[in-house]
Amino acid sequence: MKFFPLRFCLRTLMAFVACFAVLAWFFLRALPNWRERRALVAMSKALESRDRAAFRYSVEAVRKVRDGKAAVPVLIEALKHDEWGLRGDSAELLAKMGPVAVPELITALTHEHVKVREWAAEVLGEIGAGAKLAIPSLIETLSDGREHPRVQRAAVLALASIDATDPSVLAAVIDALYEEETAGHAARALESHLSAIKPILAAWLIDQDGRRRALAVLAFGTIRDESAFPCLLEVIKDNDARVRTTATELMAGFNLDDQEAVRSVTRLLDDPINSVRVSAAAALLRLNNQRGVAIPALIEGLKDPSVRVRYTAALVLKENRAHAKPAVPALTEALTDPDIRVRTAAAAALLVVGPRVDLAVPVLTESIRSNRVSIRVMAVSALIGLGPAAKAAVPALTDALLNDDARPAIPRLAAQALGDIGSEAKAAVPALIELLKEAGLRQDASAALRRIDPEATTQEF
Repeated sequence: MKFFPLRFCLRTLMAFVACFAVLAWFFLRALPNWRERRALVAMSKALESRDRAAFRYSVEAVRKVRDGKAAVPVLIEALKHDEWGLRGDSAELLAKMGPVAVPELITALTHEHVKVREWAAEVLGEIGAGAKLAIPSLIETLSDGREHPRVQRAAVLALASIDATDPSVLAAVIDALYEEETAGHAARALESHLSAIKPILAAWLIDQDGRRRALAVLAFGTIRDESAFPCLLEVIKDNDARVRTTATELMAGFNLDDQEAVRSVTRLLDDPINSVRVSAAAALLRLNNQRGVAIPALIEGLKDPSVRVRYTAALVLKENRAHAKPAVPALTEALTDPDIRVRTAAAAALLVVGPRVDLAVPVLTESIRSNRVSIRVMAVSALIGLGPAAKAAVPALTDALLNDDARPAIPRLAAQALGDIGSEAKAAVPALIELLKEAGLRQDASAALRRIDPEATTQEF
């Protein structure tokens, strides 16, 4: 019997072991990929079938295979799903993944879909300190004037959650106080991190940089920290006009019974900068005995080169209708202002100061179609109570019933304005009947229909 040499046997055995090792290596490499692909397919199917339990299970399956990074793009796309529960689940799961999801979420901040951008910002905030890489992108989102207000509000809160003490973050959040759309969220963000940011703001008050001083004053005044009042009294004498303007604006939020404060603010009515004079007038209008000296400054403010100053002047005149009669010519002239915010505020002011309905209604009708929610709210609110005199606004109000994305606030106001117009608003009846299908707006639509065309209401029910 012939035996194989020992050396040959050993070589053969080693070859078999090597082949087995290679096959095992390929198998171990391929198995996770196969399991991952299978789980990703299951995720997509769960999204299509709206099965939340299966969706969450398949995402967890992907995470168990590796770090779950492969699931991130699918989860981000799921943020625009029409099922709210699946959007919420996607956001929660992305937040759980932490820093792994951050690069994709940064890219999602420029997604074409508003919901995706908004949720991406919110998730980055949930991730917190692990999302510091996203700070520049979030600041860019916040400063983009074309961005949707919902996305910007989410960006404000996200930045504060990631690192409120970062100087660039703090400056961006305080800057957001200047914009109506983001002011409330910015104030909330500052208040929730007050203990951490207060030492930084205190240092900024005496900083050489005038912008930082102005931001610190704005922050202290917004959060109504009483310790800021003595600082405001001091900084309204600042050499920097931005600092004086900001400090004076915020004086209106405090009790001005202090006679020294009244004298200091009154002196600012002679300030060479218009924005400072308008801010001083707004503060003094809170005091009955100072109203006479404030109105001329506001009239001049309507002609200022700054949009913000003109807008503020019109708003303050609207709020002080009883004393604003001398401002009617200037407000009438402001109806042709190049900025829609100023035109809207001036028109709303004229309705209560003039009243000049014939001049105000066309401007307000135009403003209903503005891309700014705050302007649309102001315009529709101003039309409430005008009755048939506002009939020219019926087409714009009708469009707002069904197509405005600021639901239910603006459709509710529009329904009320149409109801006030009465029978002259019959063109809006089909849209109001359609609105009856929305549970949150049914009562408002029904009330408007009863005033416009009672028969249409009876037939519908």
